[in-house]
Amino acid sequence: NFRIHDNVLQVGVPCTLNVYGFQLPVVVLASGGFAKTDDGIVFAPDSFYIGSLQVKRLPALEGFVTKKILAAQTIPEDLSTAWKKVTDAGIEGKTLKLSM
Repeated sequence: NFRIHDNVLQVGVPCTLNVYGFQLPVVVLASGGFAKTDDGIVFAPDSFYIGSLQVKRLPALEGFVTKKILAAQTIPEDLSTAWKKVTDAGIEGKTLKLSM
């Protein structure tokens, strides 16, 4: 689920955490913008929550959760190919602007 609010992209992913045999439904929410890396343009969250837990309080958890979420997603080949052509990305007001 994607939303733009106050010049920030918010991405929410419903998940089920399995903790000691208990299944807990939560929403993982990341808010931020975009950054240029050697791999191209990437989403760069400024804040990251698992349910109501602010992940910055547990720094090692952020990378682990990000990898798990990305590994669980199937990105269509045509979308992946198109995203590699993006040279700049930003948010202006309520508009996502992509340059190719």
